[in-house]
Amino acid sequence: ASEQDPELGARVRATAARWNEELLLTALPGTPVAIACFLLFFRGEVRLVPALLWIGVGLAGAGLGLGGVFLARRGGGLAVPGQRTMDAGILLLGLLWGAAPWLVAADGSLTVGLVALLFPLGASGINVVFNAASRSRFHLFQAAALLPVIAWVARQDLALVRGLAFCAIGIAAMNTALHSRSLDLSLGAIRAQLRNADLLAAAEADREAVNQANARLLHRATHDELTGLLNRSGLRTALAELVAAADGRPVAVMVGDLDRFKVINDSLGHAAGDDVLRIVAGRLWTEAPPGSVLARLGGDEFVLAWPTLGSTVAVAQAETVRQAVAHPMHLAGQPVVVPMSAGVVAATSVGNDGADLLQHADAALQRAKSSGRDRVEEFDDCLRIDLAKRLTDEQQLRRAIGSGQIVPYYQPIVDARSGRVIGAEMLARWVRPSGRVAAAGEFIALAEESGLVDALSECVIEAALHDLAAWDAIGLPGRFRLSVNLPPRFVSRSGRIGRLAELLATPLIGRLSLEVTETAIVDDLDLAAARLDALRTAGATVALDDFGTGNASLTLLQRMPLDGVKLDRSFVTDLVTDRHDRALVKGFIAMARDLGLGVVAEGVETIEQAGVLLAFGCSQHQGWLYGKAVPAADFQAQLARPMFHLEEWRHAG
Repeated sequence: ASEQDPELGARVRATAARWNEELLLTALPGTPVAIACFLLFFRGEVRLVPALLWIGVGLAGAGLGLGGVFLARRGGGLAVPGQRTMDAGILLLGLLWGAAPWLVAADGSLTVGLVALLFPLGASGINVVFNAASRSRFHLFQAAALLPVIAWVARQDLALVRGLAFCAIGIAAMNTALHSRSLDLSLGAIRAQLRNADLLAAAEADREAVNQANARLLHRATHDELTGLLNRSGLRTALAELVAAADGRPVAVMVGDLDRFKVINDSLGHAAGDDVLRIVAGRLWTEAPPGSVLARLGGDEFVLAWPTLGSTVAVAQAETVRQAVAHPMHLAGQPVVVPMSAGVVAATSVGNDGADLLQHADAALQRAKSSGRDRVEEFDDCLRIDLAKRLTDEQQLRRAIGSGQIVPYYQPIVDARSGRVIGAEMLARWVRPSGRVAAAGEFIALAEESGLVDALSECVIEAALHDLAAWDAIGLPGRFRLSVNLPPRFVSRSGRIGRLAELLATPLIGRLSLEVTETAIVDDLDLAAARLDALRTAGATVALDDFGTGNASLTLLQRMPLDGVKLDRSFVTDLVTDRHDRALVKGFIAMARDLGLGVVAEGVETIEQAGVLLAFGCSQHQGWLYGKAVPAADFQAQLARPMFHLEEWRHAG
């Protein structure tokens, strides 16, 4: 053990030394008692002077042995003298027991022989236990006891006594072998005990480390790393516990959202934005009533829930919190005010986990933001009715997507010079069981709010690709492109992008013009550029929709991999009568032409508008002048007949 594990070997030796000290403390005080019993038994055969000397030596040996134990236990510089004192005491005691036959009258009787046999043999046997954990002290005692016996045996003439004495010496030698085995077992037991203790200590340390790691993981899973508040997962549990503890009494929930927080990040940097979130979290803690639950749901949205006496008190408390958040905070060496919009609800939530309270508070927050921001709105019956209607509408839309009620309609894109259909834009329509057709503007916002926009896009694009395949089979113009609007998540958000990627991996991708809006790509320009470039490489063309309406349209022309732009209908509506719109449209078209981009004008409804666009060099038009969005079968019929030339329309008009 010492060679393989020096540290373990040192610990085994130290433990064995302590074991030996314990045995000595037990055995040494009994030595004077044993001497007294011996002298009493042989009181008629022991000479007085040697007996007194023997008692003195015995007491001295026991005293030295006990004194050595105590000196060794004191440690430090006294440890070595203590060991030597113990060795001296053991040496004296060994000589004491070996000299026992010399004290008995040497008359050659059998009694003397028995004494010569029993007392050294007993001393040798006791020595096996006496120094069970120390090889050196066993041999020291054994040698000190046997040498006087051997000297005494050499003087005996009686054969029987001599034979018995030599048997005693042989048994003492056997005790030496027995001690060697017991010592190995003792050291093995010590080693096993220490290893078990190490294993238990390691297991305990591992258990403690695992518990601490689990506690950290649990805290991280339920708390926001930046602010230390609960996250959405932690809020769910804490809110349920708060509602349960309220036992039917009102609970208030406030959802707050920092107004124009993005401006802080854009102007002062994300580090300043993080400072704002931490400061707001601290102010919420300061103003929170006792027993409150605080959480950050992500971004700049916070939740505060607490037991309350009623809605009036809850609204007053929410207003206090809002005002505290709006106090100026120093960022980058300047005072900055970051206001908050908040929605609050105070009600019981018996029988559920309080999710309805959170939903109602969020609905009140949306009203606060749409009503001018920097205010507190309370959830009321009007919002309750709106929420119920929205839930009904959402369920209807969900069923419509699953049952195929959302279908693609197609509005033609025409080359105004030739009157030919060169493409179409796919537009989603909701064909209700009653036969009423709803345009996308009536349900797209609901789809986005309810998280159904991806499923809606996938189902309608899949249907459009089937129509495109059917048209391609019967023959399409070589320039024909089907324009498809890509959902924002597909373009500029990382992570899983759904089934739409599989749908776009179609052999007909060369027939697709994929349209993206500015708002869909500004969140992550680099990611959007990479995905759009991959689609262009696969054969699709990419166009920027609603061009001219956003703040970053010109920047996107420079950074995005684009093939064309679609001029927003707002510039075409007053094109004939408004000189400013004419100047803008003319400039847009010239700039796009210089950049090598195609231009499609949306919202063309009159011959006059079409004429101005043609004069400016834009011949690709889309609008009611050429046709409204129609089902696939009607659009296929339009493909079979050519459009009128613009000059023919003018002449006909």
